[in-house]
Formats: sequence, structure tokens, C-alpha cells
Amino acid sequence: SPLVESFSPNHGPIFGGTLLEVKGQYLRSGTNRRISVAGIKCVIQDTSQNMNSLRCQTGKHQSGKRLSGVVTVHIDKFQQNVSKTNFTYKKNPVIMSIKPGNMLQSGGTNVIVTGADLSSAAFSELVIFYNDTFDNKSFFAKGQCFNKNNTTQMRCVTPNVYDITSPYFTRHPAAVQVEAQVSIEMDGHDMVVSDVSLSKKLMIHIDPDFTSQDASLSFKNPNLTLWGKNLPVWMDKHEIKVKVGVVPCPVKVIFTGHLVCNAHNLIEKVRREKNQTKLTDTKGDTADMTTVWSTTNKPVDSKPNAVDIRGRQSTTNTSIPENITADTNAHHSNTST
Repeated sequence: SPLVESFSPNHGPIFGGTLLEVKGQYLRSGTNRRISVAGIKCVIQDTSQNMNSLRCQTGKHQSGKRLSGVVTVHIDKFQQNVSKTNFTYKKNPVIMSIKPGNMLQSGGTNVIVTGADLSSAAFSELVIFYNDTFDNKSFFAKGQCFNKNNTTQMRCVTPNVYDITSPYFTRHPAAVQVEAQVSIEMDGHDMVVSDVSLSKKLMIHIDPDFTSQDASLSFKNPNLTLWGKNLPVWMDKHEIKVKVGVVPCPVKVIFTGHLVCNAHNLIEKVRREKNQTKLTDTKGDTADMTTVWSTTNKPVDSKPNAVDIRGRQSTTNTSIPENITADTNAHHSNTST
């Protein structure tokens, strides 16, 4: 005999569309299977052969029905309620803003969505719509959204659209961005931004490319400059995480052609590990060390630089003592100078 044990999630918006999973034993026995949620039909969705699971999509809450009620499974003449908890219909979410209006080709850009009752939906996605007018083709790409019971704000991560936008940048070598549209899908519903004055336009920026860096550091000047092109100046500098090996190098300023980070912690690390706080000259005297390392004095253990912006890695062969990693969780490229 079938046995119904649990279901998830335990809530969804009034407009319905929540994908509900019921778990138990022998749930695919029989021929006629139906599920109701708070007295409202839940349309069975999947065709999986898993005997211990059924999935359905909740219907729209009906006026006059209770907002909270049991989940009931019908299999032929068998009927059982899930007794541990009820499913609750909650207020429909409202989207007020989607910011920033920029992303990198390879995705990974954090987008903050603000609104009301955002936690009502069980599953949310950020949808990118790109129309290639040259080939007369339209593309969709989806990125996941994350919400820990926050009713007014959630974070979404942009998807990788490198393959679908690269033809545009190939045809337009001087272009650094292309326009797309963005929306939020919540439990299968395309949400409309409540403030019509807010544009759904989103600019997709060509991936940055690091080429070389000024690899000369000293106690007096601990700034490390990483050179490249198409750097994301629209990002907050605090979103860009730079590391030299495992040592953080906080970003001070970013321009389209280079960024500067403070490598003071790296200098201190090298001084401690190499025990080179003081240098001895040929007379046996000591002098304060000024330069920790430079491109003209390549250490034996020097490795190519690995610059990583939001997950996309770019390597350069400028002489430095350790790997350089700039991590903002987004894009990958490989270059060599």
C-alpha cells in the first residue's frame, strides 16, 4: 500500500505555480493519481519512475478557500493526508528594483532584487533575454536567486552568456557592451517591476582581460598595479577580491585599463618568511631593506600570475614570487604576455 510521509516546500504565493514534491513509499502504484493542496488541485508534473516521489504544481488560490491546509494524495481509491504540516498560501511577491543593470559576459555578477513578500515564492530565477538582430535569433539564460526568508531583498547571480554574446563582439571589435533585458521568474511567473519608471534593460559587458602588472613593491610603496583592458569600473571596488597567492590585496581604485591594490600584507609575509628584514653588505654592516621583490630580481620560485575576476582566470608571465588571484566571482580567460 502507498504511504505518504512528507512534502516540500511548505508555502508558495497565492498565484500558484509552486513545484511541490511529495515523498513516501509506493507513490506510483495504481493508475489514477491526484494531489490537492489546501483543497486546490495540484497538477502532477513529472514523469519520473521514482516510486517514492511525486511532483505537482500548485494551482492559484481560490477566493473563499483557506490560506493554509493539508496536502492530500489520491491513488485510485487510496487517500492520505500529510499530517505533519500544512501548506500555506502567502501574499504574492512584488518586485520593486533589480540592480545593478550591468553584468559580465561569463556571468557570476551579484544582482540585488528588492521588493515585498519576496520569500513567498519557493524558487526564483533571474532571466536574461538577449536578441541578436544580426542573426534574428533570441536567447534566454537563467541564473539562480537566493533568499533566506528575507521578505524585502534577495540576491541573484547572473548566468554565463559568453557563447550567445561573443558573435556580437566579434562583429563589433570596438564594442565593450551589448544591451539585453532582465526579469525575475518566481515559481514559474514572470514578475513585473512595480515601478514602471525602472528599466528592465541590462548591459552585458565584455569580459575583462589582464595582461601585465607592475611587479615592483617596497615598504614605502606597497601598491600593486594590475594592467589590462575592459575592467569592470561599474563594480564596487569591494566586490573585487585580489589575492597574491593566499594573501589578500585590497583594491584601492579601479579604471578600465588597470586596478591598484595594497600589497602591504604580502610584503610583511615575504619579510617574515624570507627573514630579510635587514640586508648585510660586503663590509658586514646592515641596512634596512626597501625593495621586497621586483621584476628585475626574479626569485627562483617565481610563477606566472593568475588573475581571477569572479571565477574567470587570466594568467600573465610577469615575474612575481607567487600567484596573483583577483576574485570577484565572475569570469574566466587565459592570456599570456
